[in-house]
Amino acid sequence: MPPSRDLCQQLGLSRFTVVESYKILSTQGYVEAGRGAGSRVSMQLPQAVLPCPPSHDDALPPREIAATQLSHYAQRLLAIGPLTEGNPQLSSELNATSLDLLPLRWWRQAVSKHTRLLEGPVFQFNNDPQGYAPLRQEIAGYVARSRSVRAASDQIAIFSGFQHALECVSRVLLTPGDWAAMENPCYIGACRTLQLQGAQIAPIPVDEEGMVVSTLWVAPHNPKLIYVTPSLQDPTGVPLSLPRRLELLDYARHVGAFIIEDDYDSEYRYSSRPVPSLQSLDEHGTVIYVATFRKMLYPVVRLAFLILPPPLVRIVKLAKASVEGDLPMLEQCILRDFIEEGHLERHIQRTRSIYNKRRLALVRSISHSFGRKVTISRENSGTHLLVQFQVDLPDSQIAQLAADSGVTVISTRALYLTNPISGEFLWPFSHLEQDSVARGVTSFARKIKELVGQAPP
Repeated sequence: MPPSRDLCQQLGLSRFTVVESYKILSTQGYVEAGRGAGSRVSMQLPQAVLPCPPSHDDALPPREIAATQLSHYAQRLLAIGPLTEGNPQLSSELNATSLDLLPLRWWRQAVSKHTRLLEGPVFQFNNDPQGYAPLRQEIAGYVARSRSVRAASDQIAIFSGFQHALECVSRVLLTPGDWAAMENPCYIGACRTLQLQGAQIAPIPVDEEGMVVSTLWVAPHNPKLIYVTPSLQDPTGVPLSLPRRLELLDYARHVGAFIIEDDYDSEYRYSSRPVPSLQSLDEHGTVIYVATFRKMLYPVVRLAFLILPPPLVRIVKLAKASVEGDLPMLEQCILRDFIEEGHLERHIQRTRSIYNKRRLALVRSISHSFGRKVTISRENSGTHLLVQFQVDLPDSQIAQLAADSGVTVISTRALYLTNPISGEFLWPFSHLEQDSVARGVTSFARKIKELVGQAPP
């Protein structure tokens, strides 16, 4: 190869550029450089030593992993499958928040305020795995006012989401093979989390008063955990009656079980005030309260929190520190201000009023268009209706006819641990535009009636 000085003149480059290029080629094996002997192209180029990557068509199949190479947890994960598989409760429509109702203008101002000063808490390292202490104090005050929950701020642990909170507490309480009791039907995402910890699930039926607690007393195995949605049963919407709440607390104390109270959608009751929490009745430290801000504020906020009986605080803190030692401070600081200044409760009041109008508009449209072909649950709560179609059509066809009409209905089949009910659907309404509800429902009803041989009205 030409000396570096000659190549500089030929190419019009600086000598530094050429010398550095020679060094790189030598390092990569393309050029051999000898002292006093100049540089020459290597006799064996790197491509001849290293095999070329196979083309897409010739790529080797992925190597199979033997079951013995995986942990029991990984094997359970493969057996249960992806969280979204067969889990309609994770659909965007069912968990949708109306973006036009989110306090985005206030949120943008809060972001600007908290990121303006470098000495503020947003830029400080927070090594408390339970979360930002001022936010925990505001949460303690909020749940005391709204849910009658009794808790000090040091009993609260903040998580990045509901599943993380549930996984953490189940990990410290469940050993593979332990029994956990769940309502039937239930929130399948929670069921999956407990199963991944190796729990065996005991399905407990639900009726018009919520979980049938008497079933627990005669069950062949005593559960170590009882997962319940007492304020608004997910998905039926019925609240757990007071006698059954007291019976459930008595049973848990009798067998030494902990109760996980998922306060799902408790803010959205339309005909009465929200029902006080199960935790407010607990005198023996058996209730673990879990709630999330997701349904109210997602995608702006998806934080969740646990309120723990005092004996569990230390162990849950240690478990959380091992996988989620801290959380982004900006989100926590803004949420703290949002609660402290009263915006959260005003936001709930506003959205509750709007959602109720949307619910009533949907109920009127269904009643008018379907008549006796559909039975609507009488529960005036939550962000979806529970409906029963009285037509001789498979669930998959009903869902497809709805989709063809721009309507979302979700079969409850996947939510039952045993004995699913045909023709039972969830009909979400929180994301619906009130003025356009009737159009989609009318089209859906017409398609149903055409198929079952009845002329549309």
